[in-house]
Amino acid sequence: MSHGGRLSSFAPTTIAALIGLAGVAFGDNNTLAPVRVDGDTADTAKMATQSYKFCWSAMREVNGMREDRFFAEPIVESKGHKLAPADTTLTIQSQNGPINVPVSRDGAVEDFPISTELLAENPLVVSNKPKGSLDLALQIRIPVPNHKRFKYSELVTGLKEANHLFRKAMGILAILAPQTKDLTFVFASSGSDRPEVTVFWNGSPETKVADDDGMLTLRVNESAKEDPEVLVSEIPEKILAVPQR
Repeated sequence: MSHGGRLSSFAPTTIAALIGLAGVAFGDNNTLAPVRVDGDTADTAKMATQSYKFCWSAMREVNGMREDRFFAEPIVESKGHKLAPADTTLTIQSQNGPINVPVSRDGAVEDFPISTELLAENPLVVSNKPKGSLDLALQIRIPVPNHKRFKYSELVTGLKEANHLFRKAMGILAILAPQTKDLTFVFASSGSDRPEVTVFWNGSPETKVADDDGMLTLRVNESAKEDPEVLVSEIPEKILAVPQR
């Protein structure tokens, strides 16, 4: 499953860097000399790391990308723009003790602490994955229909608005903004019954089944002449748009 929109220019943050016009991997470079925690230096040197200052700047900029019910969120992804392993963790190595930052099943970093005290300290943010193996990336949430059956045009509208937000964020560089044709459905864990999405195209229904993590990616045809019904076996937790490079 492709998850992208690389946010991995580890230099002063700009929206252009956030969604993929520059590329330095998580752990390859630090803009400032961060604080290291005694006793952890040997292990930390082998892990994917970044300074708190960079992460703080990136999170603030991404959190400001909102328009109506659409908003951006940072995610952690493996190299090659693939979903990071489900056990990926981030830890801020503060001098006052480690601070764990939750990473969701789809890699979203939803509760990164924004703190002037941590900014002044500038500790390392350390992953449990090898150095150079991760990127920080960007995705946009679109509104989730509140019924299991809805019109395909709702997905088309959501995709168009998400791409509009990517272009708007890029400003004068909008012509270079990466776009997407895919939407990723994220479902709650449902045991052995994998969630499904069915599009009832005229005479040829298409069904996709979620993977073991409860996620599936649907290619959306913006120019479709039909407006078929879409049926989900359960209402997803969120629907994501991720720009493709």
